[in-house]
Amino acid sequence: MVNKYNGKCVKGNGVKEKLVLATCKKKDAFHWNNYGSAQYANYSAPTISYAACIADNGRNKPPYLRACNGGKGTKSFALASLKNGAKTPIAGNCGYLQAASKTSLKCGRKPANFNKATWIIKYSLK
Repeated sequence: MVNKYNGKCVKGNGVKEKLVLATCKKKDAFHWNNYGSAQYANYSAPTISYAACIADNGRNKPPYLRACNGGKGTKSFALASLKNGAKTPIAGNCGYLQAASKTSLKCGRKPANFNKATWIIKYSLK
């Protein structure tokens, strides 16, 4: 998932860790997958025995990775499209997933510059 505003990708850092924005790389930490209804799993921690999903941590706070099954705030996110190249917002109970800076994310109200909350779906990273 590439942010339209700054060209950075959402990177997972393992379970119970904040999601961040970083230069896109072809590594597990940048690999995302649809995981059932309104859940998006990350592969940054391949040694765990369960999937880790984007989790709502409250309005204007950074999202985290938590266990997809039973993790608080993991079942609220929705995308308009999962087609390769689609430009879509990612919205949850906390608001829109968006770039807060060059390296940080937050989930909050719709930003004035909606490109900060627009994500380009990429199935192949460089």
